[in-house]
Amino acid sequence: MQLGIEIGVMAMVKRLQQICTEDKMIRLQTISVAVRTAIGRYCADESGTTAIEYAMIAAGVGLCVSSTVWKLGTTLKTTFYDKLASVLP
Repeated sequence: MQLGIEIGVMAMVKRLQQICTEDKMIRLQTISVAVRTAIGRYCADESGTTAIEYAMIAAGVGLCVSSTVWKLGTTLKTTFYDKLASVLP
């Protein structure tokens, strides 16, 4: 993906070289390098990926815990509470 972006940026720079003066070209090349650097850092950044993975794991664990408690709670109510309620006046 990064290579395609760099090729596009280089094509744009070549076209601008044809129509710009030398002073403007130096500024455009500086901007081009800055854009390529920023895009490269953005593509290489994986810090958000870890947070998303942990969020998905936490959601899965929460789903398992809630479904277990829901099912176990109904069974415990039937087993203990209803029998205890029938014994007490």
